[in-house]
Amino acid sequence: MRCTCFKRLIMKYFGDWRTFLIWLLCVILVSFAIDTYVMSQGTVPNKEPEVGKTSLATSKTRIGTTASKRAAPKCGLSMGCLPGTFSYYIKSGQEKEGSPVVCFEDNYIMGENQQKGKRGLNLVVLDDVTKKVLFVKPFDTYEEEDPLIRFLKYQVPEKAIVIIASLDEATARLAGAKLLIKKFGSTLIGDLRFRDSFVMLGQKGLKIATAQEQMMSRANGAFAKPAEIGGCTKFPMGEITPLNYHKPDFLANTTIEVADFVENCGLPKACPTDTFAAHLYSGEKNKSGPKICVDGQYIIYPGVNDAGRGFNIVIYNAKKKAAVRLGHFDTYASDSSTLEMFLETVVEGEIVLIVTSDDASRKLSDHARQLFNALGSGYIQNLKLRDLWFMIGQKGINGFGDFEQIEFVAPPSAWANPIDRKLCVPYKLEGQKIKPDPYSGKNVKKRDFCAKYDGYGDFCSSSHIDDALSPAPMSDKSMEGNAIFQVPIIVVPGLNHNALRLTLETILMQPGINKQVVIVMCDEKYTEHNMLSKLFGFRVEMLAGSTKYMDQMTKALEKASSLIRDSKYMIVIEDELLLAADFLSFMGQTLPALDKDDSLIGVSAWNDNGYKGVSSNPSLAYREETFPGLAFMVKMNFYLSHMKGKMDKCCSKRAWHGWFNGQLNGREIVVPDVSRVFRSQFQGQAEDQAFIDELLNRERHTNMAAGAKLGDVMSLTKEMYEKAIKSLIASSEVVPPKTIETCLSDTKGTINLPSTKKGGYSVFYKQADATDVSVLKKLCKCFKLFSAEKHQPRGLHNGIIRFVQSDKHVLLIGSSSIYHKLRPHDDKAAVKIS
Repeated sequence: MRCTCFKRLIMKYFGDWRTFLIWLLCVILVSFAIDTYVMSQGTVPNKEPEVGKTSLATSKTRIGTTASKRAAPKCGLSMGCLPGTFSYYIKSGQEKEGSPVVCFEDNYIMGENQQKGKRGLNLVVLDDVTKKVLFVKPFDTYEEEDPLIRFLKYQVPEKAIVIIASLDEATARLAGAKLLIKKFGSTLIGDLRFRDSFVMLGQKGLKIATAQEQMMSRANGAFAKPAEIGGCTKFPMGEITPLNYHKPDFLANTTIEVADFVENCGLPKACPTDTFAAHLYSGEKNKSGPKICVDGQYIIYPGVNDAGRGFNIVIYNAKKKAAVRLGHFDTYASDSSTLEMFLETVVEGEIVLIVTSDDASRKLSDHARQLFNALGSGYIQNLKLRDLWFMIGQKGINGFGDFEQIEFVAPPSAWANPIDRKLCVPYKLEGQKIKPDPYSGKNVKKRDFCAKYDGYGDFCSSSHIDDALSPAPMSDKSMEGNAIFQVPIIVVPGLNHNALRLTLETILMQPGINKQVVIVMCDEKYTEHNMLSKLFGFRVEMLAGSTKYMDQMTKALEKASSLIRDSKYMIVIEDELLLAADFLSFMGQTLPALDKDDSLIGVSAWNDNGYKGVSSNPSLAYREETFPGLAFMVKMNFYLSHMKGKMDKCCSKRAWHGWFNGQLNGREIVVPDVSRVFRSQFQGQAEDQAFIDELLNRERHTNMAAGAKLGDVMSLTKEMYEKAIKSLIASSEVVPPKTIETCLSDTKGTINLPSTKKGGYSVFYKQADATDVSVLKKLCKCFKLFSAEKHQPRGLHNGIIRFVQSDKHVLLIGSSSIYHKLRPHDDKAAVKIS
């Protein structure tokens, strides 16, 4: 009965026995394949002895399926390895301090309790046959990569097992080494970016993409999570091709071909007996090649002895009075490792004649520059793209040599002027303790920066490239000793590098500026901002990357508060701003009022209502209840109590949207009638474009006169300011409603104020209650003040807005204001909505 039912099922679902058997065979094969794959995965340790737990579940390495044949688990793996395979566990470092971990066959070679790793790439090299450790070496590829390249090429044996684990940042100088590591089986190394983490197990000569490796991306965090791999593998790991990097033997072949004979190398007369004749020529641009002549023989010459782009070097033996070795090293195309080894062959007393051609700087390592320094160079550190350099030095020289010249590229030309030197060279070179400065009038650091980065226009033009970046001297004696010069200035850049440059230039132009107090808070992703700020001589603090400007602002202010906790104030400068010449002077003049009045929280250099026609008096400042931002000085105690840790509540949007939503709870901020900061027009499209156009893209008035003096600064303190407002109202002309109401009806016209001999005007208007700004918004539009749909008027103080028109004060006074009681008794004097 059971057999009959089984047969019916087979016939129902498969049609016949043959089809059923084919399906059954397929199921068995698939099950076997899945089982083989799953069982082949070695597991990364769920318990890592003396190191900590890991989270990675599997490795890519196949190790077999028969558990009974496995050895005991090693390196903290949960499963042992099959005969002929080897266990491993590799984990990259944790952020800046946590050491990488390297375990091979239960031998913990690197870790917190073994040899600790260092920043960059940490390498462990094992013999491919004996599996013994040959090298454990860290390479700081944040600083340079050439030592790593030399090591991988010439010290690591063919087929050797190579383990790599990163720590902190490893990519800043990692370029040619990436290509080389691919020849050890890696493929992910090419994708490694700033503070990503990376681990690899490979072999020298291993086919690309055959190594075991993992890379973890940093994404938006400060550091990537650790990368880790573990499991079992056999050796060789795959197809291996010998790389055959042979360490050059510069002493093996000393045959030197002579291109031409010229008496005294072209000098007009023979050199003294204790010297020899020499001629060094760099060539012109990339059109003509280099030449070096010694003792009347041209042995570096186009088409002879491999002369060409990069470094052309002759080693001259003073005792033999002859050239003994030559070298040509194209450090534009290739790394400096061979050049370094060549320079290391120079022995005591040998003279080195060097001239560069075309470009020699592109891949010139710091170590090579140091070797040139040891031979007497004082200029090699300044060699940049397509600069030309010549030197005659000597091994054992005490100090800097006399025979050296550097020619810089000067924009708009893309090439340096050729070097062409004919001279008599002493057999014994005397060194100088102090190198004469050849750069009088040259700004080498700025040239270096401009050669590396594009898009700086006039800043890097030939007429300005050597301009000194020096702080403006004190020009106003009355400001000497002012506490403002000790107030920290916090600069928070945006994305625009050229805008940052302009901001930094205008900071440097502030008379009496103290560069030591300027701190530029740079996003770690933008190294160009870092280098630019350092070029100006300002302090730089690196912040974890952010995708939103306000996130960066929050981090910057928090970092600043921890760095300058003893400061009473801090000045904050947002992105894309130009400071007026008296920005710092204006801030400094307000300090006495801020020191005395606890109701003042700070000073802004920006006036929201500071448009052309309604802003003209640079000696005037106001109190207001809103926080304009952009460029401001704030009391540190206010930041700590009301902003730190609360930016998402008080100040989550850009400052121009109005921080604190106008709710400063009785506190106020000082603003100038004429702004002391200019913001370039907003580029692109904003979410509230009409608001941005109104606030930022209308024509504004920014003070251009240096040395402007504020009036009675103490009148900005609370009680004195109230008296001043009342006095202004009492002495003002009350504007009749009929003068205003025509404009209110359509808000497209203008208001022509009546002529008066009084000092200003008062406009009284009706409100339903203290929150009613309907009339005020229309008045703002009529007077060409800030007026944007869905946004409150700006610049209020106790229900009034104050500005200057035609050199006279104008006050807009609402019926809910404490000042409205000062209006004339005639009720018709108050403006209503038509």
